[in-house]
Amino acid sequence: MLYRGYTTDGKPITDWPSIYAYCADCGRFVIELRKYDEAAEISRKQMAYLHSVVFPALADHMGVSQLMAEVILKKKCGEAFFIKKVDGNEIILSKTMLTAKQTTVWMENIWDFMESVGCPVPPPDQEWFKHDNNKIEVK
Repeated sequence: MLYRGYTTDGKPITDWPSIYAYCADCGRFVIELRKYDEAAEISRKQMAYLHSVVFPALADHMGVSQLMAEVILKKKCGEAFFIKKVDGNEIILSKTMLTAKQTTVWMENIWDFMESVGCPVPPPDQEWFKHDNNKIEVK
């Protein structure tokens, strides 16, 4: 369950009774509070798109695992971001260190590459939050 809130006059505004009721039903729970960062949110959405659409599509197309599809896309489309040479060895870095802007550049390179290998993927749905099945549910 995901709850969002904001502050007014330095006080948090959110649906505390619903949060309390949901936690009471769980038995054990973890509440994570973090400062809202639009760039980080965009990056999370981008990563969700990559893992749910792009990596599976390339994996199916090439007959490889999704992990291998990710490695292929890091090497072919994101060499500047992911590939480092140390003592003649090639190290592939994690995608979690990318900014939203870098991820956008990588995704644009991916779309071009995917089309060139005959496996075009649809761009992410910019209106995803308006679909009924994606609305945040508050109990």
